Amino acid sequence: MKFSKILILISTILFSLFLLSEFTILYAAPEAPVQEETSAFVKFIKNLFNKMDFVSRLTTTFDSNIFLAEDNDNSDLINTFTQKISLKIPEEKYFLEMDYTGSISYYTEEGDNIYDHSANFLFSYRPFDNFSYGIGNSFKQMHTKKITSAFGDRLLSRGYRENTPVVEIKYEPTDKITLDLASNHYYLDAASTQDDYIDRDDWMYDFAINYDIWPELSGIFGYGYQDNHFPHLSTKDAKSHRGFVGFLRKFKSFNLSAEVGQQHKETYFHGNDANTDFKVNLDTTYSVFTRLNLGLTFNKVNPSSRQEYLQYCDNAVEVGLWHLLNPKTSISTSVSFERQEFDSSDVLSGNAAVDRTTDIISLGANLNRKFNDWLSLDLGYVFSKRNTDFAQEGYTDNRVNVGLTASY
Repeated sequence: MKFSKILILISTILFSLFLLSEFTILYAAPEAPVQEETSAFVKFIKNLFNKMDFVSRLTTTFDSNIFLAEDNDNSDLINTFTQKISLKIPEEKYFLEMDYTGSISYYTEEGDNIYDHSANFLFSYRPFDNFSYGIGNSFKQMHTKKITSAFGDRLLSRGYRENTPVVEIKYEPTDKITLDLASNHYYLDAASTQDDYIDRDDWMYDFAINYDIWPELSGIFGYGYQDNHFPHLSTKDAKSHRGFVGFLRKFKSFNLSAEVGQQHKETYFHGNDANTDFKVNLDTTYSVFTRLNLGLTFNKVNPSSRQEYLQYCDNAVEVGLWHLLNPKTSISTSVSFERQEFDSSDVLSGNAAVDRTTDIISLGANLNRKFNDWLSLDLGYVFSKRNTDFAQEGYTDNRVNVGLTASY
């Protein structure tokens, strides 16, 4: 924890000094008239504003099951307004990107408004040809609400807040080798005191070595450490060590990557636990008109958001396809299946030791039509189904939406 705090502090200081130096170079002309300084500042603000992108979106959605319930399939018509502001400044030595997204959704039948917003920040700086560092932060908040949402391995009918600052350092000792050191802090806070047991305060550290074997083939191996802390339920605390190896193979029309990891976890009740996980990803571009993505994850261990379980194993497969029908019209489809396995050996003390399984199926399709460079219309459909051994948590949901997006 102290190491990550030191990295964050050092990176923040370096970023502040960088901004100070840039500001000094731009505005610290000795004995410059006040009027010229003001004009320079106004020019700077205008230039900054011109680099910003704005996206406004209006969406109407029909949802067949807003509470995601087995016995109470309430439908509703939802009107949502979303505003996104983003800034991207790519330079030779540094890269800066920031964005903010806020939305308000009105449920017609329920007469309820839902507010949520998110913000992201990324800054990377390369002072030398073979050395760079980056700092970033990702924030998301869903305000208190009565509409149910799927959250990890459970259903959540309350709001929550997530925040993840990250620090990363890269060093290239040779043309073929890249050393990567990263640390991030994940913080989750549930809005309701009834859900305090899912509050998390995690620290994660990763070190990886990338080696270019051939121009089309690179290998990776590394080590990761994770400290999961639940402030209101310490019996769910866990520490894990994970070693991993993998590769990336580039072909003419597609890229194939795979990774195998071996994790050892230390827990309060169950002592040491070993687990092997595997993931593979395939990206292919048949042409400029068609793209396909295939992802597979096997036996990945995640901290459980349930009060009675320590963790669950995740097995998932996802397929996505995008195709350009003509210069102004595109379609995209996606299919995913996820199986969450809860082992009786992961049940916390005081709870009945029971194996449980949850299957989640999702199908989606979207048609997008551009009217011009700044205005587009899209029509989408999403089907999701949850089959589970947990009582009153299975559901079937259908959503149809039409949206109008303006970019300027």
